[in-house]
Amino acid sequence: MPNKSYDAIIIYTGHDCTIHFPNETYVLSDIKKLFKDQERVTIEVKSRKRLRNLDQNAYLHLCLQIIADETGNSLDAVKTTLKGLYAKQPLLDKEGEPIVDKKTGEIAHYIQDTRDMSTVECFEFTEKVRVFALEFCGIDLPLPDENIKINFKN
Repeated sequence: MPNKSYDAIIIYTGHDCTIHFPNETYVLSDIKKLFKDQERVTIEVKSRKRLRNLDQNAYLHLCLQIIADETGNSLDAVKTTLKGLYAKQPLLDKEGEPIVDKKTGEIAHYIQDTRDMSTVECFEFTEKVRVFALEFCGIDLPLPDENIKINFKN
């Protein structure tokens, strides 16, 4: 069975809501071509999250690089360690439920890549990185809008 995705917008009208497809004619025509009459299908609705932007990414990597420089670790080691601490996400089964180890009751996790983070997730991760830097390394990282002087090593 084919797997297709279509953009849609949810519009609330009082107590009800409607789904608007920006190109409804194409969507309906495509569905008619892909599926047989009376065929049972599953329709999955997902919220499209706004991915982190380039400024957020640049600031996060500046913070990670400062930690790496101050601790003598590589940028990759710092990023991998902090993602392991603060970017764990539950591994889900096909119904969207967390996968649980039947013996221990522990939930299986994967480490989320920063490129897949939403703007909110990236903000929260960056804040955890800043707290880590201060509490574990004694590094007070600058805020994104703060002007600082950086002394580069020769």
